[in-house]
Amino acid sequence: MELVFGIAFVVVLTIFVGVGLAVASGAEGPDPGPPVRSPLTRRVTRTALLATAAYMAVMGAEAALVAGSRQDPLTGRAEAIVFGLEAAADVALAAFVLMPAWTLRRVWVLRLVSACWLVVGPVALVVTMGAGPLVSFYLGLGPDAWAAISVVAGIVLVWLASLGGGDVADTAAAAADATPAAGAALPVQPALPPTHWRGIVTGLALAVLVASTSWPLAQFLGVNVLGACAPHWLLPGNPDFCVTGRVNAQDVILVSGQTTLPDGAVVSVSATGDDLPATTPPAIQIATVGGGQFDASFDVSGLHGHAITVVASVTMRGQPSVVTQTYGADGAALSGPAVETGADAGTRVLQTSLHFDILG
Repeated sequence: MELVFGIAFVVVLTIFVGVGLAVASGAEGPDPGPPVRSPLTRRVTRTALLATAAYMAVMGAEAALVAGSRQDPLTGRAEAIVFGLEAAADVALAAFVLMPAWTLRRVWVLRLVSACWLVVGPVALVVTMGAGPLVSFYLGLGPDAWAAISVVAGIVLVWLASLGGGDVADTAAAAADATPAAGAALPVQPALPPTHWRGIVTGLALAVLVASTSWPLAQFLGVNVLGACAPHWLLPGNPDFCVTGRVNAQDVILVSGQTTLPDGAVVSVSATGDDLPATTPPAIQIATVGGGQFDASFDVSGLHGHAITVVASVTMRGQPSVVTQTYGADGAALSGPAVETGADAGTRVLQTSLHFDILG
């Protein structure tokens, strides 16, 4: 599925770029107009806008991975591929506009690429986004919202990079016009270049954007790499629910958990083969939290060559009163990267999955 999305994205982008080149060619005539030299400050501004668009696309890819990780990892990865290719295209455009020459072809390529993001981004969001973990990232927004922000930012920033006039035609006539007539007084150059408030505002806006999105990007990376075991300062949650596991030499999966759930809390730990028939019931153990820990083990010696998924979950049903009083009978007070929507509408549960490949 990821390959299909990637190929479709490349095809659509190629079509839009081709249309942009065709429109610009018609506007300029059969041959390109005279080369136009864009001032360095304007080239740097355009490059900064496109680099920021690439940065936001990378953040969108992280958000897609997080949003799809709990319910549909395959489609989450597919959307991440789209965002990743968008980031690569934005980086290529940034290198492209940094060169001095500036023609209508470049203007229309940028504008058609922005239109491409307008078409591709919302479609990818609608088709592939899942609910994601019930966790608020920076500014109280979840991964779905940040992916949508990345789509909008990519469209706007690429379009802004296509704007800006006042470039100088790099021709002999332009050079002659710029040369003062004989006997004319040379213009007095100021000791310091004038302050361009628009450049200052743009630079500050880009700095604020990068600074404000660095934290959620770090959180997205934390969820993808560490899951519910991400440090509390990076991904605050209540309670902590870090579950790890390993397969020992006797082909036994040893599961251990670290949590801030009260002692006596009940954790259901199940193990099932990913490629076993659906009628095969999972092995289930009930672990009790004591001293902030719980453990479980599963003998998988007869499952060589299979992939095993272990799921540790906590629902409010059947919990001691101290747990339901702390987190609510429906788990409404649960928060953090391990929190998901329960099977019953309006409920929340803690759930973490581990995957093992039992070698033959």
